[in-house]
Amino acid sequence: MSLIITGESSGNLDKTLKLISEMINENKRIKSELISTLTYPLYCFFYAFITYFILEFALPRMLNVMDLSGKFHCPTAILLISGNVLP
Repeated sequence: MSLIITGESSGNLDKTLKLISEMINENKRIKSELISTLTYPLYCFFYAFITYFILEFALPRMLNVMDLSGKFHCPTAILLISGNVLP
């Protein structure tokens, strides 16, 4: 608001309004750029957390329920081995 009052008193209201418009557009651009920059790492972190949760907590509980004496298909065996590799 003070910029508009200053611009009006100095006789440069048109330049002041243009400057305010440019500042608002720049802020919108920076916000949009920041959101688009952070989106991919947040997705990666989210899926890494889900994978860790499954391998660390859900899989061991499921193994207790399953009969371990039976044979497993290849993808299931890989999942079981990868669950045992994590600390």
